[in-house]
Amino acid sequence: MQPAGRSRAHRRWILGRYVQLTSLLQLLVYGTAVFARDPTPVLRSFDPRFLIDITTEMMVRGPQSFPSAVSWLSAFAMLCVGEAVVQGRSGLVLYVAVEGAYAALFMAFAALIVAANLSPSHGFRHAS
Repeated sequence: MQPAGRSRAHRRWILGRYVQLTSLLQLLVYGTAVFARDPTPVLRSFDPRFLIDITTEMMVRGPQSFPSAVSWLSAFAMLCVGEAVVQGRSGLVLYVAVEGAYAALFMAFAALIVAANLSPSHGFRHAS
C-alpha cells in the first residue's frame, strides 16, 4: 500500500497532465483555424474559453479575429498551470483559482442570458 502523500502526488500528476493535454488540443484547434485556407465557423465551438473572447469583444468594443491573442495566451497559460499542478500543491490551488474564475465568468454570462430572456444561442452565430 502506498503512503497517502505519494497517492496524492500521483493524482496531481494525472490532473496536471490532463490540463496540459486539453491545452494542447486547444492549441491544435487554434492552429487549424490559423492555417486553414477557409476555416469553418465550427472551430469556434471547440474553443473551451469562448467566454474570454466574448468578454474581450465587449471590453475592446469590436470583434476579434479567431483565435484572438487572449485565446492563445489562455492556452499557453493553462499549459503552465498544468505543470504547476504536477509540481506541487500550490499549483493545485492556482488551478482551482483559475478554473473558478472561468466558472464565475460562465455563470455571470448564463445569468445575463436568463435576465435578458435571450435564447442560449444568441450572439454565437458568426458570419462565414
